[in-house]
Amino acid sequence: MKIFLGEKNSCALNYQHILIYSELAKLNKPFEITTNVSDADIIVIAETCCCTKYNIKNTLEYINYILKNKKKDAKIFLTGCITRKFKDNIFLGETEKWLKDNIDFIIPQNQPYLLLKLIAENEFNEIDENDFGLSIGDSNNSAEIFISNGCLNNCSFCKVTFQKYPLKSVPFNEVINSIDLADSEKYSEILLKGTNICQYGFDLYNKFMLPEIISYIEKKENIKEVVLIGFAFKDAIKNGFESALANSTKVKEVCGSLESGSDRLLELMKKGFTSEEIITFVKNIVKH
Repeated sequence: MKIFLGEKNSCALNYQHILIYSELAKLNKPFEITTNVSDADIIVIAETCCCTKYNIKNTLEYINYILKNKKKDAKIFLTGCITRKFKDNIFLGETEKWLKDNIDFIIPQNQPYLLLKLIAENEFNEIDENDFGLSIGDSNNSAEIFISNGCLNNCSFCKVTFQKYPLKSVPFNEVINSIDLADSEKYSEILLKGTNICQYGFDLYNKFMLPEIISYIEKKENIKEVVLIGFAFKDAIKNGFESALANSTKVKEVCGSLESGSDRLLELMKKGFTSEEIITFVKNIVKH
């Protein structure tokens, strides 16, 4: 049985493709990964994007290409951002209907193990289909660890305004196990990723736990540097992350969106901070 994995069509915060590919690559016969869609019995489209209507159209065009070139009896499994529930909108409503009419299995983005179970239940019968699916990707001795998905904020310009996009965190013990694994395998750098990593843990433990992850990494011998991707300054400022970052010897980069230096625009965007708060926050970190 041949399996084709669709091309990547999303941002760096999409983890489903990496996870699904790595798990499927471990399968024994009769499963075999192919690079030719017309040979495949199973087609998995995992890295899909829907941040804007333009991106949605690009994703739909790629799916249409797959439909035209697949074998007659091939089954298509779809996951990633395009599977999220949208708020009422004619264009988005038509998109959902078109997907339901043309895709055999549509799997919520936060349930990649459900997709894997549907493909090979016997191979994944011990894995909870509701598992988030935390994964580590290796690139130049850098480990990528996805710790959360979704965001509780409601910035006026964000995709949250037209999607139902709840926060979902990886259990803390799973994150710790992944950090331990990265350290034991001598990764020198860790990229912590999430839609909003500053809110990590709130849905599970009713508190923001990114500082605890940073503190844990500080104790690791082989991990020398940490990059925080998907950093929301509003949550960091309001919840006192300043000391955790200032005291860290390993956090070397913080990637987040400021959007504007105008307080008027920041208020209209509902960003939740002023330009002065950002400047003070960053100065205090840099000073240490």
